[in-house]
Amino acid sequence: MPGQSQKDVHTVRMIQKLFYRAKRSRKRWDKEWFKFYEYGMRTRHWPAQRPTFRASPVSNYIWSVIQTIVPIATDGKPSPGVLPENPDDIVFAEFLRKALIWYWQDANCDQEITTGMYDACVYGTGILRVGFNPELRHGLGDIVLEAVDPNYCYPDPDATSIENCRYFIYAVPTPISEVRRKFGERAKSVSGDSFMDLDQFDARYSNQEVVVVSPIDKRTQYSSNESMRTSDSEERVLWVECWLNDQTTEEIEIEDEDTGETKTETRKKYPIGRVLTIAGNTLLQDEHNPFADGMIPFAAFSDYTMPREFWGQGEVEQLRQMQEDLNRMDAIIYEGSALMSNGIWLVESGSVKDTDSLTNQQGLIVEYSGKPPVRERGQSVPEALFKYRDQKVRDINIVSGVNDVSRGVRPEGIEAGVALQELKESDRTRIRLKVRNLEKAMKRVGKMLVSRMMQYYTEPRMIQISGEGSTGAEYFYFHFEQGNTGPVGVVTPVGQQGQGQPQSQEYPLKGWFDVRFDVASALPFTKQEQVINLEKFMKVLANDPGAQSPLLDLYAEALEVPGAQEALDKIRSNFKPPAEQGPQMEPPKLSVSVNLEMLPAAWQEALLIQSGVSPPNQQG
Repeated sequence: MPGQSQKDVHTVRMIQKLFYRAKRSRKRWDKEWFKFYEYGMRTRHWPAQRPTFRASPVSNYIWSVIQTIVPIATDGKPSPGVLPENPDDIVFAEFLRKALIWYWQDANCDQEITTGMYDACVYGTGILRVGFNPELRHGLGDIVLEAVDPNYCYPDPDATSIENCRYFIYAVPTPISEVRRKFGERAKSVSGDSFMDLDQFDARYSNQEVVVVSPIDKRTQYSSNESMRTSDSEERVLWVECWLNDQTTEEIEIEDEDTGETKTETRKKYPIGRVLTIAGNTLLQDEHNPFADGMIPFAAFSDYTMPREFWGQGEVEQLRQMQEDLNRMDAIIYEGSALMSNGIWLVESGSVKDTDSLTNQQGLIVEYSGKPPVRERGQSVPEALFKYRDQKVRDINIVSGVNDVSRGVRPEGIEAGVALQELKESDRTRIRLKVRNLEKAMKRVGKMLVSRMMQYYTEPRMIQISGEGSTGAEYFYFHFEQGNTGPVGVVTPVGQQGQGQPQSQEYPLKGWFDVRFDVASALPFTKQEQVINLEKFMKVLANDPGAQSPLLDLYAEALEVPGAQEALDKIRSNFKPPAEQGPQMEPPKLSVSVNLEMLPAAWQEALLIQSGVSPPNQQG
């Protein structure tokens, strides 16, 4: 390794050992991922070596299941909520909430969430990354939320979630030109010869000769054979990025402020973590975690959570065997139908001169002598095959939890409204579990988004919100400044024409912010029910305009009205109880003759004064 110190060489080998350990541990999960992708997202279910004359039908029910689940789980628009730890930050928390809405719309984050959900259904786990790209927005930089390929992710083998990972490795094949553009002279010695077979890597590692290998195996085919390289013919190298919660300590000499004496104190060398990057055998980066929150910038969620495991289970793993059975049944039915429908010819010896002339041609003329040739058709395909096939389709629906109700179709034989409602409720269970898993990951994503804004949004940025509820579009500038007491949020509303220069308002922040995302599933019947539940909630709210009853919160929760809690909070904060005063009766104006004796005394006096007549007690 020319040009590197012994310390750098030792660091590279440390990362390679961590990578090797994570790679070996993940093999029990990823050995079928390539086939899972083919079954879930494509139609390559049959072996490539299958004879061409054999039928290879594919009715991809797994694809149908995934395409039913993903739109339902992701169609609902995520609703962010920002909760401050300190009550004094509640005003600026509302600006942060609006900034999250702006970023979510501007960066098209919904597409990344959808991609992550597809990964979860196919591989069992979807992984999101929240980074920062200083080259975006013409050099101003911006946050980047992306769904990364689980094939490139290698968590700590002992971890059960991102939160308790001691390290997390992201290894992705990258063009050498991109590596050199980012790291300059440090990447000058990087070459594209770093891809080797895993078996070779195992052998060399056992001999303590550590090298970097491709983590992709069969999915992305890189090898020493030039014919196996990608079509763009550009050399690539394995970019290995290791996010490490390093517990290394160091002794620092500090001066006592009171006595002026120098003393030694032991501190963590990397208090917020460490990030290391290698390509081949070259150390490209060894720095403190660049993000102020100290979090590993990834968030993971599972389709089905496996107890005490990092990786989850997807739809394909459970349905693949049943899909293969269906494919075989379809092939048997197809080939049997083709064979049985093409009957054989029974020909008396010598009655037809050329038996090769007996074909399936329409309008065929056959010359014969003696007994005419007879066509004998085969038997029909056994009915049991169709029954077995139908049973397999029902098995897929049972195992996946996707049925007619999920697709918005009324099941056969169900007419009663109560029975249909019970089916709807039970059908929501699977989807709710997936949405809860997604919401947990998005809570972590939300925290990282707010942290990136507080760290990198140091220049004013204009935020445009299309409008919430009945309000029009909102515009304002905001950024963060580092004050003596910590970060200060600065908000400048956009002034209207003729109003002069708008004034900035500073908000010294005293605590951290908690972020949540409410993701409402979009089952075909859910939207209609939400409208009905909202009407019920509004009728109850009409009897309590100030929303003073605490039972309203429980009622809204039971009806699952989206955004109900935020609406109640706004109503309560803006509600002003009427002033307590006695009932006052406003006298009518004197327009017709009235028997004054039948009116209250106060009204009699007011009416007389209104008509220009002095009351009796004022006549002199």
